[in-house]
Amino acid sequence: MEQSDIYRPIDPPRSLIPSELPSDWRVDVADPELPGPVASPESIVEAALANPLGSPPLEALAGPGDQVCIVFTHPDVACPEHILVPALLHKLEAAGVHSQDITLLCASGPYERTDQAQRTAQLGPEIVERYRILDHDVSQVIHLGQWRNVPQTVNRLTLEADLLIATGVVAPHLFAGYSGGGETVTTGCAGDVTIEGLHNPNFLYNPDVRPGQIRGNPYQEVVQSLAQRAGLRFVLNVILNHKGEIIDAQAGDPFLTHQYLTFSASNLYNRQVPHTYDVVIAGLDQSQAATLYQAVLAALFIGMAKPVVRPGGVIIVPARTPEAMGQEQNAQNFYSALQSARTPEMLISRLFEKAGGLGQARALQLAQLLERYQVIIVGSEFPSIAQACHLQTAVDMQEAVDLTRWLLGDNLDALIVPHALLTLPLPPTKDWQEQTGISLPNLYTC
Repeated sequence: MEQSDIYRPIDPPRSLIPSELPSDWRVDVADPELPGPVASPESIVEAALANPLGSPPLEALAGPGDQVCIVFTHPDVACPEHILVPALLHKLEAAGVHSQDITLLCASGPYERTDQAQRTAQLGPEIVERYRILDHDVSQVIHLGQWRNVPQTVNRLTLEADLLIATGVVAPHLFAGYSGGGETVTTGCAGDVTIEGLHNPNFLYNPDVRPGQIRGNPYQEVVQSLAQRAGLRFVLNVILNHKGEIIDAQAGDPFLTHQYLTFSASNLYNRQVPHTYDVVIAGLDQSQAATLYQAVLAALFIGMAKPVVRPGGVIIVPARTPEAMGQEQNAQNFYSALQSARTPEMLISRLFEKAGGLGQARALQLAQLLERYQVIIVGSEFPSIAQACHLQTAVDMQEAVDLTRWLLGDNLDALIVPHALLTLPLPPTKDWQEQTGISLPNLYTC
């Protein structure tokens, strides 16, 4: 496949360029050309279940008396479970599986426990009333050995089921390259020792642990291995546009489904750019910028993917962060790690001595990023919190521009990425497969 089949040239619409940017800046815009939603998301999900990839249909995998466990995403994950879970339950009902033999297990490993209101909003009142719904409990796990020195643990309910199913979204993922496939089970239903192992600094310092990278990514290899050991047999995964609307859906064998959708997603989210830049403006939707813990993902996605910012460059993230750092434990761990270290270098040294969980892992990655780039948070309602995390702040875009010019000078090359969590800007290369870490014939290495 030629590069022209994968990449589209940049033709920046002036409406996307802030008026505050200086006239001497050379500006490009990298925005994925994501299609609109499918006419009937229920129909495309039904078609995926009727024609599974590499697997018999659900009706042939389960029957009366079988115990079935469906692992679904946490409410904090933008996944249309109100469409996916009912579709799976309908197929299982048609196969004769009794409702009392079905457990819906929320993949709440990295997140807070859910309540009745969240479950009802996510799944609908009928499902909440009829089915057994549980949050993953890290104390209820079984050890399954190790892979790449990471202890493999998973919720015992997944192992006790006759059929294990998972939902998920395939999108760029900070560690795994792309989410989906076995990732809902292996990160959402694992024990603490697995989560800590996956977020060990030795993993995070591996250059293949980054958004968009599948091939050779040890994080992805652990995800695959644990999903296999847990007995995951069937997944229903979707690709979404930036509005959270379904644009593709596939079901079937976990690894073939993930392979297919990862390749499709790379075609949608990859955006070739002509060169590296002095400045990148990383945009977020409002829901993604409620807390600083969420907002820094924009800078991390830009800085951790293939380098699109020159060393010493600036990443600008407009984010109001009206909920400050956020109340969840991971966010508090992130803040505690950063504000307690006088410099990013001290934080890196400290965290290498003692590995932590997801919050400390994100702090470590931000510290790594700040060794290479300046990050400016624009418009935050809590600038002192951002500053305590070693980030620059600006009241508005004009102030951010002035600060950038003071840091870098005039006549700068700038890139605007309106949807930073769904865009992988890629500078030129001779081999697009080498650059993206994706190859259709053999995405997986284990």
